[in-house]
Amino acid sequence: EPQEGGMELEQYRTSLEQMVEEKSKDLIAIQENLEATNRRQALFIKVLQILQLEPDIPTAMNMALAEIGRYTGVDRLATWENHLDGVTYGCTNEWCNDGIEPAIDYLRSMTIEAGKPWFDMLEENHIICTSDIYSLDPFITQMLEVQGVKAIAVFPLSQLGVHFGFLSFNFCWNKQWDEKDVELMSQISQIVNILGSAVGSDDRQFQLMRELEAIDRHNRR
Repeated sequence: EPQEGGMELEQYRTSLEQMVEEKSKDLIAIQENLEATNRRQALFIKVLQILQLEPDIPTAMNMALAEIGRYTGVDRLATWENHLDGVTYGCTNEWCNDGIEPAIDYLRSMTIEAGKPWFDMLEENHIICTSDIYSLDPFITQMLEVQGVKAIAVFPLSQLGVHFGFLSFNFCWNKQWDEKDVELMSQISQIVNILGSAVGSDDRQFQLMRELEAIDRHNRR
């Protein structure tokens, strides 16, 4: 009987240790999520401050992309927009991480017809997200190869339901995407969408505030 009692005590101790370990993991996960939420909120507040303090929208966009790029660790972050001529589009703003060669100078103007694979994929799938650029249309693959891109995520920019461009996150290494990555970049694209929209400064700030509040409510669920 003493031996049997010792075995039960050992089983209880083991069970208690496992329970403590699981609880510790849960607490660590909660803490990490809270820290991530706080960092994300700090980023959004910084972007809002940039918009409020910098009246020149192109300058504000470049400053915002720099903050977003540093936060996400992306190698190249760029906005692409259709031109007013209706037949061309191009890279309008670009931020590059340390050691990454800028590409905007030779991507400022291309025909919308040539870029049709981008727009078709965004129209059909709403986002483009892959760690294998060779799974994409050959035109897109060739463009990304020149830039040294290995993984990419692309989100549409739109106004009143009409796409006017897109935001691209480029990585020059084989990044593997997860659901949290895509969610964060989707939220960021909504903010960039407001920054790039053709509305007045007051309306833009109001829209941005509403979007940040919606994102904050979502992240606190």
